[in-house]
Amino acid sequence: MTFLSSTSNCSDTSNLLKTIRVIGRGFFRAIDGGIARIIAWGEHQAALVVLRSFNDRQLRDIGLSRGQIGGLAVAAKDRSLMQNKDLPSNG
Repeated sequence: MTFLSSTSNCSDTSNLLKTIRVIGRGFFRAIDGGIARIIAWGEHQAALVVLRSFNDRQLRDIGLSRGQIGGLAVAAKDRSLMQNKDLPSNG
């Protein structure tokens, strides 16, 4: 009898460990995604600073006008949402 009860406890422990691993993976995935969003936001802000520092001639050389710089933020966000929608989920 002792052997049977210790075997069932082992199975319960194994299931508990699997559950903890799944929860842990989800937690760390969420943290990783949050850090990635913060990094992307910082890169985006840096790009806007550089674009705003260009004079009108430099902006024309790359095919932009000063009024289009703010619209780039909306276009980038839309593109990011479309790319994320197309990514396969890792579930």
